[in-house]
Amino acid sequence: MKPVYFYDGRIVDQNQPVICLEDRGYQFGDGVYDTWMVINKKHFLRQEHLERLEKSC
Repeated sequence: MKPVYFYDGRIVDQNQPVICLEDRGYQFGDGVYDTWMVINKKHFLRQEHLERLEKSC
């Protein structure tokens, strides 16, 4: 079975380039990441956290 690659909402061939070499995120490692505190299976300050995360994007 041939591998299937899914990128940005579409299926792409494994040899098809999907990231532009001039992409700022690729060149400089720009990105957004975060961690969540969970207490008793519930996100701590969930709404505030989501608002901060959205502003980071």
